[in-house]
Amino acid sequence: MSGPLKIVKIILVTAVLVFPVLSFADSDSVYRKTMGSIAVVTAYNRAGEPLTEGSGFVASEDGAIVTNYHVVGIAKAIKVRMGKSVLDVQGVIYGDKDNDLVVLKTKGKGMPAVRFGDSDKIREGEKVYIVSGTEGSRVSIHEGVFKGTKTVIHGRKALEIAVPVSHGSSG
Repeated sequence: MSGPLKIVKIILVTAVLVFPVLSFADSDSVYRKTMGSIAVVTAYNRAGEPLTEGSGFVASEDGAIVTNYHVVGIAKAIKVRMGKSVLDVQGVIYGDKDNDLVVLKTKGKGMPAVRFGDSDKIREGEKVYIVSGTEGSRVSIHEGVFKGTKTVIHGRKALEIAVPVSHGSSG
């Protein structure tokens, strides 16, 4: 996306969808609980030049990072930045190009993993938040609305939200 903020439908995006249990919380509370789990994922070409950058989040303490497939799909190397730390990506644990989802493996240990909520407990119209890493490792938060669930490619269930986001919040 480019230009001014737009309302977009986002499926399987950053950490907000793993926080439905926090949907009654205010944005400050969500931000404080998640900011340490947000990463900036950068894809590089063969010459070591950056190609794309997007957000990601820590899915497990042992270094699993979730992001969108389109952020890293053509990369020859990938790095994950969390605050001042930069981690090399060792490989892909799971990749789903059709649903734009990838789980990356880093050497991280004791990383601050997000707390996954129960997607069956969130109701249409409830507040949701996208917490994302942006250029310069700033963490930002965007408020939106849960629109419902739908079946996407390969019969997977996805949560659909409407949230105004800026360029670089993919992941």
